[in-house]
Amino acid sequence: MKRVLVVAVGLILMAALVGGTLACALQAEEEALSVAELLDNPVYDTPVTIQGEVTLLGELFCPCFVLVSGGETIQVWYGLMVEDDGTERPPVSVEGIENGDWVVITGALKQAGQHTSLNDFWAISIEKGEAQIVGGTPGSCGYVWDVERSGWHRPWDPDSFIRAEDKPEWDKFIPSPVALSVAELLHNPVYDTEVTIHGKVSLLGEVRCPCFELTSGGETVFVWYDLMLEDDGVQRPSVSVEGIQNGDWVIVAGELKPSEGQLPSRTFWASNIERSEPAEPEMVKVPAPIDDVDIRIAESWPPQYFLHVVSGLPNTCARFDSFSVAPRTGDSDTIQVEVVNLEPADGLIACAEVYGFVEHTIPLGSDFISGKRYIVVVNNVTQAFVAQ
Repeated sequence: MKRVLVVAVGLILMAALVGGTLACALQAEEEALSVAELLDNPVYDTPVTIQGEVTLLGELFCPCFVLVSGGETIQVWYGLMVEDDGTERPPVSVEGIENGDWVVITGALKQAGQHTSLNDFWAISIEKGEAQIVGGTPGSCGYVWDVERSGWHRPWDPDSFIRAEDKPEWDKFIPSPVALSVAELLHNPVYDTEVTIHGKVSLLGEVRCPCFELTSGGETVFVWYDLMLEDDGVQRPSVSVEGIQNGDWVIVAGELKPSEGQLPSRTFWASNIERSEPAEPEMVKVPAPIDDVDIRIAESWPPQYFLHVVSGLPNTCARFDSFSVAPRTGDSDTIQVEVVNLEPADGLIACAEVYGFVEHTIPLGSDFISGKRYIVVVNNVTQAFVAQ
């Protein structure tokens, strides 16, 4: 295959030198459909090959990611692929694949079922591919996007540049900048370099600075949109937050700024802020199912009491949120403990029915009367013990 490709490119370049028109000969994964092409003519439960850009890998509550090409998106599953009859498809490795990669995927489009939503795509194989090539036939051959010059050129000829404004019909093929979650940025912090992040807005208008808190992936940064003053006295232009409210999801371009204190720094200077669709589903708090409760007593004086709790995660979307112990009043012999999960507010979101467990050690203190019987109530489960 490599030898054929080299010969083909050589013949094309030879034809150009002779003076003929440089024909379109490079193919972008020639048998792979774009997501748009597949969804325009969907074929279910039949092996098909698609291609696109990986997004939201590692950011969803499932072994899946979103694939984008041709201006359309599809959710690709690489694990927990369970048929209605209980048969589980083998998982597919995504090792070495990152958000922003262009991949070629063989798999099957699924109809709605017990464990699937309409137009889920179950992968059989996932491989990295070449960057998308567009042109006369979008997604087949022609030109590649040039980020630095904001236009297009043939893959083998940078001088064949076409300005983006001269080909507005190709705008839908311009690769979207990959927006990182806040957690991804802080895990691999890059300072004073333009990056794009996404998250949920909070504390806007509630803190003593022209800034707000942005949260995604379980981490937060403070996004400044004004009073961004460099050490040399140069002030960055302010960025409008008009129309943005707490609870909105936004995409923010800007820079993470270094700090002498907390590492990594959580100060982010914005150069652009736009509202977006939620990258994570809205979550609501619900009581966690309780699978086991046990009282443990530390060998100390006075004795310290601890509650060992095993709580459940009913599906892959659920995650543990918090636990709390209600203050006892007077000489009450009942201890109320609450364990809380987070689950998607939208009950129609597809979540794999895989049950998980979380263990907690909850301190109860030492304020107990020796010989007295106490009752611990954890959500809807009770456990009695006699104080030493």
